Order: sequence, then C-alpha cells, then structure tokens
Amino acid sequence: MLKRLLAAFFFTFITLSNAVKAQSRSYQTAFEMPTRVVYNLMVDKRGFLWIASDIGISRFDGVNLVHFKSAEQSSLSAVCLYEDSHDRIWFTNFAGQIFFIKNQEVHLLKNYSDKNGKGAPEIVLFDDKLIATTHNGLFVVDLNTLKGKYLTLSNNSDFEAYSLTKMSSGVLIYGKSGYYLYGINGKIKTIKSSLSMSALNADVTILNPLTKNDTVYQQSNPSGIIRKIIIQHDSINVIKTTKYDSYINSVTIDGNEQWVNTTKASYLLNSNMQLRDLNISDIVTDKEGNNWISTLNNGVFVKYRKTPFIAELKPTGLDSNDLFTSFLKAGEIFYWGTQGGKLISYNPASKAIVKKVSFNPNFGPINAIAIDGHKNIFVGFATGLAILKSNGKRVNLPVINIKQILSVGDYTFVASGSGLIAIADTPSSASIRKFRSLFGKDVEYDPKAGWFNLDKSCREICFDPEKQLLAVASKEGLFYIGKNGRQPVYYNKKPIYASTICYLHAKLYAGTIDNGLLILDKTGIRKLSISDGLLSSNIMKIRPGTDHLWIIGSGPLQLFDLNNNSLESYDNLPSRKDAQVIDVNESGHNAYLMTLNGLLIYPLNKKTPNPAPIIYQLKINNKIRSDNEIAKFSYIQNNFNFKLEIPNFYYAKDIYIKYQLLNSADITWKVTEPGGRQINYFTLPPGKYVFKAVAINPKANLNAKVITYSFQISPPWWKRTWVRFFVAIIIFALINYIVVSYHFRQIAYQRAFHEEQESVRLERQRISSEIHDDIGAGLFAIHLYADRAKQRLPHVPEISELNSMVNGIADKIRDIIWSTNTENDNLENLIYYIQFQMEKLFENSSIKFESSIPDEIIDVNVSSQARRDIYLITKELAHNSIKHSAAVKAELTIKIDQECLYLSMEDDGIGFEKGKKLVNSMGLENIQMRINRWKGLLTMTQGDEGIKIVIQIPLKQMLTLKLNDMLKKWQMSIFELLRAFRKKT
Repeated sequence: MLKRLLAAFFFTFITLSNAVKAQSRSYQTAFEMPTRVVYNLMVDKRGFLWIASDIGISRFDGVNLVHFKSAEQSSLSAVCLYEDSHDRIWFTNFAGQIFFIKNQEVHLLKNYSDKNGKGAPEIVLFDDKLIATTHNGLFVVDLNTLKGKYLTLSNNSDFEAYSLTKMSSGVLIYGKSGYYLYGINGKIKTIKSSLSMSALNADVTILNPLTKNDTVYQQSNPSGIIRKIIIQHDSINVIKTTKYDSYINSVTIDGNEQWVNTTKASYLLNSNMQLRDLNISDIVTDKEGNNWISTLNNGVFVKYRKTPFIAELKPTGLDSNDLFTSFLKAGEIFYWGTQGGKLISYNPASKAIVKKVSFNPNFGPINAIAIDGHKNIFVGFATGLAILKSNGKRVNLPVINIKQILSVGDYTFVASGSGLIAIADTPSSASIRKFRSLFGKDVEYDPKAGWFNLDKSCREICFDPEKQLLAVASKEGLFYIGKNGRQPVYYNKKPIYASTICYLHAKLYAGTIDNGLLILDKTGIRKLSISDGLLSSNIMKIRPGTDHLWIIGSGPLQLFDLNNNSLESYDNLPSRKDAQVIDVNESGHNAYLMTLNGLLIYPLNKKTPNPAPIIYQLKINNKIRSDNEIAKFSYIQNNFNFKLEIPNFYYAKDIYIKYQLLNSADITWKVTEPGGRQINYFTLPPGKYVFKAVAINPKANLNAKVITYSFQISPPWWKRTWVRFFVAIIIFALINYIVVSYHFRQIAYQRAFHEEQESVRLERQRISSEIHDDIGAGLFAIHLYADRAKQRLPHVPEISELNSMVNGIADKIRDIIWSTNTENDNLENLIYYIQFQMEKLFENSSIKFESSIPDEIIDVNVSSQARRDIYLITKELAHNSIKHSAAVKAELTIKIDQECLYLSMEDDGIGFEKGKKLVNSMGLENIQMRINRWKGLLTMTQGDEGIKIVIQIPLKQMLTLKLNDMLKKWQMSIFELLRAFRKKT
C-alpha cells in the first residue's frame, strides 16, 4: 500500500513538474523594453496593452511600444493602472503623485497632495469617482469635473489610509487603526474586525485593489500570508488564510482566474497550476485571448492562445529535396506534379495516395496537368508533352516550355512558349471542320503533328462556353479567339496584360501584372484595386472555389465572394511569409493550399470582420502635434509623419495599413508593408487635405474603422488671395499712372510743339510782311527810277542793265515772300503757284507751254521748306527746257494719289547728249539733292521725240499735322483730360 502511495505521489510530482515546465516554456518574451522591472499590466477598452514599470507608463499595440512621460513627474516609476469611463488612463508614482493620460498627453492631478505619505498612493475607481489614499484619510475626485476634496473622520484623528479595494457596496479601506467603508452616499464608516491590528501592522499589509465577487484578498509581508476576507453585517470575516514560503508580489484577478504571485512562483488558486522562476508581478489576458505576464526582473512575457489551424500533408516516397510544381483537381481526386518528374494522385476523402507515376527526370519539372473526357492524362514538361492514355499507352509530343493544359469538350489546348495548339481527341476531317467552325476557317492544321496551331506563345488560357470563345493571356495582351478570329480586349483603350485568367459564373477574371484584378462581363469591365481592399496590385494566380475566387498575389491570400462581388474575410489565411502558396483547390469544406513542400489543409471558416480602433500620433517637421490644436499649418510645416497604432497582437506584423491622401497629387489608395505603422508625406504643397487610413488583415478578420484627419497647409503670404489682390491693385494703379503720365507728357510735348510752331509761324509772317512792306517798297521805287532813267537816256546800256537787275531781284523777293507766308502752307496753293509761275516763265519764250493739274486737291498742310524745294525743282526743270532744249512745246503735269505727289516735265527738244555725264550739271545736282531731302525719286526718259522727267515725292514726308482741337485746350483741368483720355481709348 505504501509503495502504491509513493508511486502515485512520484507520478503526480513528475506530471506536475512537466506541466509547470511546459507551461513556462509556452511563454515567450513579448517585446524588448529599456527596463526589466515591470509592476502592472492593463488592457484598455480598445484592446491596447498598458505597462507600468520603473521607467514610467508605456502602451503596446503588437508593433509599437510608446512611452509616456511628463516634465512634472518627480519619479518615473509608475504603478496602479486604471481606465475610467472618460477614456483616461490613471496611474501613480513613488513620489506620491497621481497622473492621467488623455489624448496621448500626461497630465498631473495638481489638486492632490500627500506630503507625509510614503510611496505611491493607492487608487481605485468607484461610482465615477477616483478614490486615493492619503496620510490623513481619503482624496475623492469627481471624474466629470476633475475637482477633488479630502475626506477625514472627525472622531478619529489617527485615520490614515494604507490601501483600498473596490467592492459593489463601496470602497473598503485598510488603515493604521482599522477598516473603513466609503459608500455611494460619499460617507465613511468604520468596519469591525476581529483581526489583530498590532499583528497586521507588524507586517506590510495591503488590500488587493481588485476583488472577485466581493471577496477581498489581503496580503502581508514578509510573513507571506494571503487572507480571503468578506464583509458581513459591517464586519470583516476571514474565510481562508494561506501561507507561502516566499515574498508575495501581488494578487491578480484575470477573468475567472485568481493568481498569487510570489518571488519564487505564481499559483493559480483552486488549481495545481504554477508558473515558477519568473518573479511575476501581474497577469492579464487581452481581447484576443493572449496571456501576458509582467515580471520584476525579466520584463514582459506572452503566451499566444490563438494558433493557426492548418494541417500539413506531404506524401511519402518523395525525395527530401523534391518540390511541388503543379496542381489539378479532377472530380474528387487531386493530382500534383513535382520538380523531379513525379505525378501523384491523392484522394482527400480517404486521405490516401492513389497512384504515383515517375517520368524521366531529364524531362524536367511537371508544369501542367489536365485530364480529358476519355480519362487521358496530359502532363506538360519544359521539354515536351506526355499523354497517359486510358488504355495504358504513353504518347510523347514535341511541345516545349508548356505553361498550361486545358481540356474542353473534344479538344485539349496546350499553352506553351512555342505557341498555342489544340489537340483533337479523335482527329478526323469532321473534327477539323468542327474546330474551324468554332475558331475560324483559317486555323492552320498540322497533319504531321496532328494538332491545330492557334496563336503565338501565351501564359494562360480559359474557355467561355456561352460565347464559345477561348480567352488567351499573352505578352501582347488579352484577347479572344473565336469563329471571327483573334479579337483583342482593351481596358481604358489600352491592352490588358494579364498574368492569369479564369472563367467563372459567366464572368472572365483577369489577374494583371500591376493593375489589380479585372472582371469582364457583358456589362463591361470592372477593376478591383487596393482601394477595394485588394492587398496587392500584382496578381500571380487566380483559382476558382465553391462560391468564391482565390487570389494569390504578392501579399497574403485573399478570397473574392462571387455572390456579393466583394473581398471576404476568412480566419487564419496564411501569408506568403507563413507559406509560399503557389496553387489552391477545394474539396468539401477544406481548401488544399499547395506549397513547394506539400499541402496545407485549411478549413474554410468564414468570419465576421473584427473592427479594431486605430489611434495615431502626428509629427509635423519632427515635432509632435497635439490633437486639440487647429489643423491649419503654415507653408513651411509641410512634412507629415503619421505613426499608427492598432491593438492586435498575434497577427500584429501581418496587418496592412491601407491609406490615401485626398487632394494630393496622387489620391489612389496605397498599402504599407506588413507590420508597417508609419506613413510619411514630405514637402506637401499648400492646399486642403484629408488623410484616411484603415487597418486590414484578412488573416485575422481585421477590418478596422477608417480614421480621418483633415488639415490645411496655408500658402506663403506672398501667394495669398489678399496679397495677390493688393498686388493687382498696385500694378493696375502703376499702369494707370504710367499711361496717364505718358498721356500728360504727350500733351505737354504737343503743347510745346504747338507753341514753337506758332512762334515760327508768327516770325515767318513778320519777315514776310517786313520784306513786302519795306524791302519790296524800296525795290519798287528803284524800279520806277530805273524806268524813268531808261526813258530819258535810252542810249546808256548801264541803265538798261540796272533795270533788268532790279526786275530779277524783285522776282526773287516775291518768291521769298510767297514761301515764308504761312497762309500759303497748303498743297493747293503750292500747285496753283507752280502752274502760275511756269506759265509766266514760258510767256516770253518761243516754246508753247501747257500745264495740267488735278481738279480736286486734298486739303493738307505742306511745310515751307517742302514748298520751296518743290517749287525750285519745277522752276529748274523749266529753265533747263527754255535754255537748252530747243523745244517747240513743253508740258507740265501734276498728279496726286494717296501716297505721293507726281511732277512730270516733258518737251520735244534735243535732250541731253549721249555719253555726257549728267552729274556735272549743277542744276541736276541741285534737283537731286532736294529730291533726296524728301526721300523722293527722279525718273528720266529720253527718246527721239524729246525728254520726259518724272519726280515722285511721298506726301507723308512733306506734310505737317493740323493742330488738334483737344490740344488747343491744353489749359483744361486734370479731370477733363482724364475724361478725354478715357473717351479716346
């Protein structure tokens, strides 16, 4: 009997020891901290893990460990973690201070003070109040107003609160002189106790702040005693006392479990469960079921409760280095090929291998498998195609670099690098005609090879039975092949470069290289992108499921619900980090995921998305921003860093953040790398922005609520509207000033010019008058005396000469008077004067003279110099004709058009001698000089019947402007000038 008892004890001890070791080993270090001394843990309502340690308060979300501190902390060490109904996190420190965290900022409760207290005050939350111990009683804070007051016992001067705990009826307080109860009415009453206060005070005795069903745990050190006490009839009753052989760190209540944590081990009450050699200070379980423990010398540990439910299957008989390369489901049987050239058939119902077929290893890996309606198995290699006939025969065909084999009806299609071919089950003239009726009359048939050549190399193919079209994905894009031949498919007028295609439920699904998933049906083309929840734009393979589509991309596996046309969440989907899934098929309620090393059997358990909150810390130009500030920044505050936190632990590093920034240059949705929690935007231009982010992980059923942050970056002051408006006004005023100033300057110039012209005109008029009145009168008197002397002394030649000289001088003076008289400054007077003088010159000659002038002469002013030059030119031409031409007749013609004045002198004389240099003629030189002065042109024509000289002078060169009426009024006011200017413009 004794032996049996010893054996049973020994077996129980060994079993318990192994259980304890196994339990200890199941915990792992949670994360690295700058300290190993951790006092308390707490999981808040949102799921974040809070840690109180000797370096302060920290928060963990599975990836980020954020530390909180305040400049007002006299001690960094923090204990007593609580969360109130206002989402504030409360804690105390060993310097006797109480703090709370709100909006990621630490605030000191300044109206609390306990200068005579020793160590950290104990706090609990009760009836929307915070109750704290003090040296002289209690401190009660209203959590709605954060106003506090001190409570004492008037009849007890020795009322000192050591510790307290929350109960349903109030707060139980243990103090120097006994036990007290703070009730809902806000009053304190004494609780009777049979316990010896002197014995309790000999130890360090405290109440555990948490209770279980109003059962209070009181611990005493160094005696190592735990008492379970209850209150009955306003009296303390001890229901159980337990002594431990080491120092008691704490008593923690985690759900339905109560742990006593000592320096040697932690004991689960009412159980034999122990955790040894960890020096645990606290134990909590988060919302995912993960178990966390804090220690006083080894930091924080975690035991993940949630583990993937995926069974792995690897057939026996394969080489250790052989890998799977292809996968096919035919009926209820799975077929897969290996890199070593083995074809394996497997029955998932019986979980047994049906058959193994080995091929020559020199053929290379098996890239594709297909079975036609006659149970013939097509096996594609890099070097050829093997057909395992249902009758046991093997046929090898020279098709290289096979990528896919598809059996449809009476034909099997083979997609390869050398081309797309189709093999008829029973080659015949009838099958050839039928095939050409389906895929075009011009389809080439190779009778020697026994197949149809459809197209060039392609990646994947699938068949649309409704439209009787073959969809082909090639390097040239996606296209259909049907009876009308090759038909390319475009999206947004561009080719679709698909890496994988699948026809399902009357829709063609095309996984693209970098453009997400495209869904083609009779209504058009729909794109499924990252903004719709797709976690990768690069789709490598898509495979049909029962009522969903498997998507294998560069990110984790995803499933697209064909009924809801949306991405769905399933529990524990492996990511590419967990397993390199290269193909998938389904059987029953399980999915069989083929990896390089084997099959993962995955139960299809659809889950409801588990929303998780996201909080963020925002840094602008490397400076942390408070949430209560107005979201408006200057143009230099344009570097934004969003640090996101999502409370999710087991799958923390698999979570993606999908985000976008509206109103920026790129408003498309983007995703971070797995585990990424920081999003940066650098040198954003001025404008209004909306940042959106959501946490997604289909593996963890996580689809968090979208967070939104709106902000505005103001433009620099020189680009603001009011500055632009002000600058526009300044520029407009400046332009107006320049225009008006220019206009005034022109008026001033014209006024000065007018005054000068008027002065010249008056001076010319004066000279003309004086010559006419004084010199002319004198010459007339001399002329009279000369005539009398000639009459008296006709025989004296000198007197006749004198008379001729006086007549010549008189003619010249008349010319001068005519040219200086301003009343003759017009074109009409000039022409009439020329005609009159020419007729007078030819009067005493033997030449018959005729003249022709315009009937209507334009009314324009001609400068005095121009009048004089034109008159002298004509006079010189007349003198030449009279003196040298020996002509019988001469003719002067004057014409005017819109641009020029034409003078033409023509006679029938001898003209000029041929070969004589005309430049030596002083008269012609003077004529040419005067013509050049007015930019005119002289043309001379000489023939058998005489000579013709034509002079052409531009009118604009010899005219002067008339005085404008407005310019005559230069004395008008500035306002009248502005009105006149606006009217003119």
